[in-house]
Amino acid sequence: MKSYNPFSGASITILKKSHIRFTLLILLPLLMISQIHCSLFEANKREVPKVGYKLLVDYPDNKEMYILPVELVTTNELLDILAGFSLQQDPSIRFVTTSQSIEVMDVLGTRNNYQYAWRLYVDYKEVSPTDLKKSKPIQLNQIIQLKYLPARKKLIP
Repeated sequence: MKSYNPFSGASITILKKSHIRFTLLILLPLLMISQIHCSLFEANKREVPKVGYKLLVDYPDNKEMYILPVELVTTNELLDILAGFSLQQDPSIRFVTTSQSIEVMDVLGTRNNYQYAWRLYVDYKEVSPTDLKKSKPIQLNQIIQLKYLPARKKLIP
């Protein structure tokens, strides 16, 4: 008489198949649920607005918005805020400084030239280079803009 061996080849293949079915039935839905949860979490994470100073860089063909978190700025002076953007390099801003004025020379690799120049606006009012040197306080709700506009020709009489 032959004794029954539960670990014979036929029963092992049956166990392997049932194990694979069990794994697919349990793990596949769990993976799908975790993927959905992660994508929802990422969507919620992107929608959270940052609190900070907003800088609008206006090129002739497009506009870009940058935000500098409040924690990175020590004072609310316009020059310190622009320096914070420059140090963070988002966008990179370069200045030309004289004893009487500070002028924006380069934004994201686009430099002033004879035809176009960067102009600074706060709440749609132009800030001259001498006013930038004096610096003034800026509130969080104010709009700071850098526009790349045609240069004004200074005619010497």
